[in-house]
Amino acid sequence: RFYITTSKTAESTTRSSRWKWPRPTRCFALTTTMALLAAKGKITNLALFSGDSDFVPAIEAVKRESVLVTLWHGSTPKATQPSRELFEICDERKALSREVVDRIVRR
Repeated sequence: RFYITTSKTAESTTRSSRWKWPRPTRCFALTTTMALLAAKGKITNLALFSGDSDFVPAIEAVKRESVLVTLWHGSTPKATQPSRELFEICDERKALSREVVDRIVRR
């Protein structure tokens, strides 16, 4: 199993330093990793917790490698809803409720 999270990719904190990658760099690193893992046959399922249309090209690429893509998205307010294009391209769509988030955090 592979777990790739933007929080670990985006920010690393040590006692001596603090650094953050800019948003475009995080998206590029994540989408590149998704495509490479799919092309090498290392993943069969992908869960995406984002509504950003920047992920559409990467999702198209992983789907060409027969990866099942599940989009976890917000439903209200409108700011948490996924882009229409991303919503339509993913294989499965699941609403991210407070209960789901609580279960994930408890693990």
